[in-house]
Order: sequence, then C-alpha cells, then structure tokens
Amino acid sequence: MLRDSATFNHVDRGPMILVYLPKKNTRVLYTFKHVFEGILNIGVTLTNNLQEFVAFSGPKFSYGPKPLGKELFFEAHSLLFELGVTEPEIEVQRWQELPVFFKVSQNSSLPFDLFAASFYLLSRYEEYQPHQVDSRGRFMPQQSLAMQHHFLDKPLVDLWAVKILEILQQQFPELEQNTPKKPSFNPIFSVVSPYKFQLKSPVLLLWDLLGYIFRLQFWELGDFWRVWFQKQTDPHGHYQELREICKGLAKPPMLFFLFTPKGANDNGVSPFNPKYRALVKENADYIPTSLLLSFESQLQPDRVADEIKLFNSAIHRSVKSVVMHRGIRQMGDTYIGLAEAELQNDYSMSYPRLMGYRASTAVPYYFYDLIHERLTFLKIHPVVATEEALKELKPKQAFDRLQLLFDRLPTSSAQFCIHLSNRILNPQIKESQWRRLFINFIQTHAKATEG
Repeated sequence: MLRDSATFNHVDRGPMILVYLPKKNTRVLYTFKHVFEGILNIGVTLTNNLQEFVAFSGPKFSYGPKPLGKELFFEAHSLLFELGVTEPEIEVQRWQELPVFFKVSQNSSLPFDLFAASFYLLSRYEEYQPHQVDSRGRFMPQQSLAMQHHFLDKPLVDLWAVKILEILQQQFPELEQNTPKKPSFNPIFSVVSPYKFQLKSPVLLLWDLLGYIFRLQFWELGDFWRVWFQKQTDPHGHYQELREICKGLAKPPMLFFLFTPKGANDNGVSPFNPKYRALVKENADYIPTSLLLSFESQLQPDRVADEIKLFNSAIHRSVKSVVMHRGIRQMGDTYIGLAEAELQNDYSMSYPRLMGYRASTAVPYYFYDLIHERLTFLKIHPVVATEEALKELKPKQAFDRLQLLFDRLPTSSAQFCIHLSNRILNPQIKESQWRRLFINFIQTHAKATEG
C-alpha cells in the first residue's frame, strides 16, 4: 500500500524536536521520522515557517545549506532534495570511530550529513544504481558500501542517531531519556521442505534413499525406517517442540511456509496436499504463521496475489507478513509489488550468506519507493543472519558471533531478527550441536526478557 506524506503524522512521544528547513519533501520527512521517532523514540516536527521556529522554546535545530543565525545547525547534502536516482560522489571517512560520508562544511554541528547518508543506506540507493548480479539476478553484496568499507556488522544508521542525540542533549537537557530496555529478540523460521522424509513423492523419496546407500549414510536409512514405522519424529518436523521452546520470548516466533506449485527455483510440497495444508493450519492456530513467497513470484509478479489467496484459504485469515524465498531479486520491483499487494511486513532484508545489516539499521523501517518517490506502509524488518550465513561458520563460532552482535545494539528500538529453518532442531548427531546451541540461545534471551 502506498502512503502520502500527509499520513506521516506526529506521534506524541514526550519531548518533541522542531526542525527548520527551507523546503519539505517526502525524502526529508521519511528520513527524519525514522531517525527520531523510529530509532530514538523522540517526536519530530518539520517546518519551513521561520516565525514558528524562532518562537519555539523547546529543542530545535535547522537543516539546510546554511545556518539562519547562531542556532544549532546541521548542513544538508543535496541528496534529500533531489528526484530520481543519480550517482552521488561518496568518500567514506572516519569520525569518532564510525564510518561517515557526505562531508559538509565546518559550519555544521556534524562533519557529515547524517540524514542524507541515512537515507542512502535505508533506501538501498546503491541497489538502484548500475550493478552486477549473481546467477539468480540478485545484488552482489561485495559491491555494497558496507562491505567495501567494513561496516556490514554495524547498524550504522542507529549508531549515528545516538551521536546526534548526544549533541542535542548537550544543548537541550530535557531530551535526556530513561534507561533503555533491551532490544527485542525475534527469530523467524522458513519452511521449504516441511519434513525430511514425509510428504515426499515416491520418486523423490527413492532417489534420496539410493543416495544414502551410495554415500554409505546408513544412519540416514535408520532414521528413515524409524520415521516410517512411527518410532521417532521426522528430523525436520519438530514444530510443537519449537513452539514450546520459544514460549518465553517477548515476541513469538514466526513460521513462513512455502506455498506454491513446484518450479525451477522453488521445490517444496504441493500447496494442494491435504496433509501439508493441515500442518500449516495447525501451526497457524498456535503461533504467527505466514507466507514464504516463491522466488518465481519475483519473476512473475502476478503470482504474488495468487500465492497470498491460496495461503489465506489454508489458514483462514489474511496474510500480512512475508519473506522472499532465496532473498530479494530486484529491490524496487520486489518491494513495490509487496506494497501494492497491501502487505504490511517483510522479513527479507538480509544477505543470504553473510551476517550483518544490509540496510545498516537494526530498527524496522518503512520501504521508500525511490522509483516513484513515494512513502509506503510496508515495514521492513532487518534480518541480521540467516541459517545459511550461520552455517558458513562452525556452530559455537556462529552463536558467539550472534551474541556479540546483539550485545552491541545501541538502542532499545532495535529488533534482533534471525532467519532459520525448521531443520534447526534436527536431533541427528551431525546436527545436534546446532540444535543445542540454538536452544540455549533462545532460552538465554527468553530469561533476559523475563528479567
């Protein structure tokens, strides 16, 4: 769903900041609202009425090409006042141990334009510029500013926001905030193949069994027969246990099921299989359950509505949240399609094989349509790590890395989201360490929430 800038109404959050700027537009409004209200939980109002600004006695500053007088002033780069996608000159420097870009003059209270730089990262501006793609047509992270300048592991926009708050607090002590609560931990799980052995076609199952024999994986054959004779749960089918493990979390886990006919890029169970539909409905009755949109839906946008309708018929409620199977193919096309389908939440903002912050923020934010210069109601939830990225490391190393990233989050507005699969609870010996460390990580954060 698209939104007009007029719908970005101020929300009462206690102290409010007034910002004077010569010209208001959707880019400026979008960026200021996210930095102050989204990240810092402080209300902000923009004005180009000079008399209103001068008369205001509370926290305020000006933003533009030059200061009005002796007020707190932050100089603006041209990016927020442009239309379309250009190729701005970017030189990354260091300031207070943080990477910064869009340098401005010494008249400014910051040596760079925090707001233009934040917009560049949040909008994924670089992904609209000419770039190379991988074999699936996806943006290659090696081209990103974050990888080239080694800040992919930092929620840089959030860290900048904390810095500007410190500057404002020096002049306006009333902006002092209470001791912040901890960021929320939010695991999500995608289900492409609901079981390891069950619900597979006889041909595919026979192929798997022959593969186990050829590779001398006799423990796999043992698991198969125990599942076949109902002596144990399918290694990938621990859904009830997953619900129990995650009970103590402030935010319940979310399950995203692939629900589309098989294709070249999407090899799941038929959405018309009655046992599969029953499994989806059973989980939807207990925890938030939604749709893993097929990769084919990014190649054929008309399929988005069809998959949503089919999934709605299985769970008997409306889909509002999605994840893109195999990640985002084309930033603008994909997210415009989701917004126009009136979806509310997306959990695809990550790099499949890399841990870190693709949009340089850990705080959920709204998608900005750069192609049409419009605000939308589609909220993007950044994902710091996928299971694929975790398994690039050894198990303990991966979860130690996750804990370090969590401990470094600078604001309570952050949402620490990790994207796993139903395979994470596999009890087989080869996978048991992943299972044990995952359960420990979940329980640690559940206890922290209760405390």
